[in-house]
Amino acid sequence: MSVASAVTAGLLISTAGLAGAQGSWQDEPVPPRPETNSVLESVDYGSGAVWAFGSWHPVPGSPDFRSQAYQRGPDGWTEVAMPDIGQIAGSSVVSGEDAWAVGQKIKYGEGQSARWDGTQWHEVEFAAAPADHRLHVSDINATQSDAAWAVGGYAPNGEGQATGMAQFWDGASWSDAPLPEVEGSWSLDAVDGTDENSAWAVGTQSGAGGQGVALRWNGQDWQRQSLPEIEVPSGSWLELDSVVGLTTGEAWIGGSVRSYEDGQPVKPVLLRSDGTSWEHVSAPTRTGGIEELSWVDRQLWVIGDSVWRSTDGGWQDVGAPANGALSSATVQPGGGLLAVGRSGSLPQYSPLISVYRD
Repeated sequence: MSVASAVTAGLLISTAGLAGAQGSWQDEPVPPRPETNSVLESVDYGSGAVWAFGSWHPVPGSPDFRSQAYQRGPDGWTEVAMPDIGQIAGSSVVSGEDAWAVGQKIKYGEGQSARWDGTQWHEVEFAAAPADHRLHVSDINATQSDAAWAVGGYAPNGEGQATGMAQFWDGASWSDAPLPEVEGSWSLDAVDGTDENSAWAVGTQSGAGGQGVALRWNGQDWQRQSLPEIEVPSGSWLELDSVVGLTTGEAWIGGSVRSYEDGQPVKPVLLRSDGTSWEHVSAPTRTGGIEELSWVDRQLWVIGDSVWRSTDGGWQDVGAPANGALSSATVQPGGGLLAVGRSGSLPQYSPLISVYRD
């Protein structure tokens, strides 16, 4: 979430109640994809450029998702051809001449990345995974043309434990970065940075009772940070899949405890660091999970079954588009929140783009 890079003031949220919203949501037209199941999974803004990314497959047809990219211009949204890197997992926009998306072929595919050079998209190979392992990628964050982090994990082809993965783009190629040792099987799910010397990455240990993993990049190496214990009831697992880091050193982690029975969220998880230690913060949603955190207009926005933003006294519920579900959000140029997701129902979702303004 590159918007955080420009922020210089922190935030302290109390546990006060929710306030009502005064603004409204307005959907924006998206080029149609007839006879497909199509969803948008990531959106980002950087230096005047806005991109939204998603995945689609024919209906009826194989559920092997293929990549799609939409660019916002003066006349609205246009679909732009891009390499098929599978189901989009994350994106990051530096400028109109520099943007990234990462994806994953379902099941046993390798993680892949694609880069926009101002004219077209090119696939860019990651550094190779260790022998007898596959690389899976979950997120990407770029702060400049020669500084980007991609995170995920290395999974063994046979038996064995997965390990977290972080690769760095130096302007010419991806290279693997050493990570601290973490007990058990684990991977990283989200990354956010303010510049080449400061970044945060979060993930979780696998299995019942697995706890969160938080790492911080100090310009030289990744250091593991101590997180408070998170209660994970029997029959559920923890998923920390969003992080926002600010130039003040403050950072936020969002996620959910999910049920093994149906994969649905049992409760949300929200953590805050003042730059020294992490603590639990009361989340605005009590029953749903947290899909993503976004830092916009000097406020923390929480994307879940509704959308909330921080206020001086607590949280304000700004609702959500009436005809869909959101998965990702970024700054709306000129003010407000730009969010993407899906509308409709299975087997044929349609891409959704909506803007919240006061």
